[in-house]
Amino acid sequence: MTNFKFFDKFPHEQNFNSKVIVIPKGIKNRFDLIQFFMDKLDFPDYSNTNWDSFYENFTNLDWIENFNIQIIHEEIPPLDEKDRKIYLKLLEKGATYWTHDKSHNVEILFPINLKVELEKGNESKNP
Repeated sequence: MTNFKFFDKFPHEQNFNSKVIVIPKGIKNRFDLIQFFMDKLDFPDYSNTNWDSFYENFTNLDWIENFNIQIIHEEIPPLDEKDRKIYLKLLEKGATYWTHDKSHNVEILFPINLKVELEKGNESKNP
């Protein structure tokens, strides 16, 4: 089981009470992916493009006024295998964190055709 949500049709509607970012196709390395999050979620200036800094900022977001935050993926970013596993693990940990912290409603969305792949990957790390 995963805390990710899945969509059949790309969610185009944007609520005024929501901060929506779309992770586009083609981000191929950790640096570009984290930099994208830094720009779109307005991570603090002291942030770095490493996984520890990414997770620390992703599980804070106090500077964002919107209660609802949607992170919509067009695909699973085609990072190298190690970074891809780390990214998905940190997203899953972050999604779990946000189910308990009620200061924001954070949703992480992927296309429905990736559901089996993402849930299979999650099962392999949690037998």
